[in-house]
Amino acid sequence: DTAGLELVAWQHFGVGLGPRSIYRSKRLNRELEVEGWGSGALQQVVDAVAHRGKRVSLRAYVRAEVTGPGNRGQLWLRVDRLGNQVGFLDNMDDRPITVSDWQRYVIDGPVADDATAIAFGGVILGEGSVWIDGVEVMVQSEGGGWERIEIENPGFEEDEEGGSPAGWWAGSPGYRYQVTSENPHTGSRSLLIHDEPTVVTEALFDARPEVGELVEREIGAGLSSRVPLALFSQAGKTLGPEPPYSLATLLAQLDEVVIDSLAADDESVRLGDIVIAWNVFQHFYPYFDVVDVDWDAQLTREC
Repeated sequence: DTAGLELVAWQHFGVGLGPRSIYRSKRLNRELEVEGWGSGALQQVVDAVAHRGKRVSLRAYVRAEVTGPGNRGQLWLRVDRLGNQVGFLDNMDDRPITVSDWQRYVIDGPVADDATAIAFGGVILGEGSVWIDGVEVMVQSEGGGWERIEIENPGFEEDEEGGSPAGWWAGSPGYRYQVTSENPHTGSRSLLIHDEPTVVTEALFDARPEVGELVEREIGAGLSSRVPLALFSQAGKTLGPEPPYSLATLLAQLDEVVIDSLAADDESVRLGDIVIAWNVFQHFYPYFDVVDVDWDAQLTREC
């Protein structure tokens, strides 16, 4: 009786070989914790036509609580030109924000004569927390003074506590964008961006294996394997007796492996690399409809 049982099967959206990737694999009817792409970005865009030939300046107060190499906060300013060309671009990559006190940061640059848009915002790279407040975008007038460009919700005062910032694009997976009243620089609120894994519960796409579908493959030396692609599960576990060799035992043994000591002069490392590379090319080769490749033959071919 399969009433009340759930189907569990793998879905693969591309091949993800690292924790921070746009590609992912997921089992149906299981939760998947997705880490960020490595950066949580905040963005807003204004029209640049009226400001062509001038200088533009982005100014904001930022503070960061980050530790470890590569983790940082940054502001960024970009001028887009006709034909999808990028004009001026400065993302503070050479002067990252890593201090926990509020400080004012400024980026300014030219607006090209064919500029179409001015994009700007803030970003956190890696792990940690970054706060942003008091955002201003200014253009320099002919007399040398600076005039403010009207932008949406510059101080995040329009938002409710704990909500998302209105008027801004803020949607990088694995990061949370949260308006907070705790220790703002100006006004009563600021924006907090921090890394927070996203839990994915839905399927990656509609296609899925069905119970009864199998993969049968020759292993070699007279051995073959038959692997089911979908199983029934209940209460988060597939049906069947508990295996004598538990997953907890395997995970404990894997935790004892010192990854830093593994190098290319270790035969097991080289064999593992072959297994990974061959399977990536075999299952995620992008030109199946163009080139007919016998992957089994490629694995054993002598070079």
